Amino acid sequence: MGNASSIGSSIVIYLDLNGKHEKIVFSKHCSARDIHELVAQAAGCSKYCSLSLKDASGAHVSMSPAMPCNTPTTPYKVQIQQPTSNQGDSEVLTQLMSHVADQFNKAFKVEEMKTEISSRLLALERKLEIEGLKAVEIEKCKRDISEIKDQIWTAQKKFVDFNRMR
Repeated sequence: MGNASSIGSSIVIYLDLNGKHEKIVFSKHCSARDIHELVAQAAGCSKYCSLSLKDASGAHVSMSPAMPCNTPTTPYKVQIQQPTSNQGDSEVLTQLMSHVADQFNKAFKVEEMKTEISSRLLALERKLEIEGLKAVEIEKCKRDISEIKDQIWTAQKKFVDFNRMR
């Protein structure tokens, strides 16, 4: 099934693994990391190993979909450097933790949510401060009104209506 879009998109590379010849096939659409893992699998080592390819003249060849094709008579020599167990484990753990943190941040948009909550909190604090100032002003007005009422009351007491006294 399919529309034959994969025809002609496969790349064949020949490798020399300590005298043992291997052939790997990959798509030109795969990533460099996929090619690295495929070479590591063919070499029988961990995908966390440091691998390098050299052509017949000793020049380094990058592991990418754009790498030049070779022939079975001119295989790329694979050089493997195994990571130390502590270095490999800690590197794997560090990569895993950073990947999990990135995915967590992307999934829950933690940074955006944090900035949004901070801005909302600041807006609420400003509103509370303004409302507090309004409450203080209202209390001052109430106090002034009660003082004015008291002054009016005392002024009325002092005023005697002589017409009523007759």
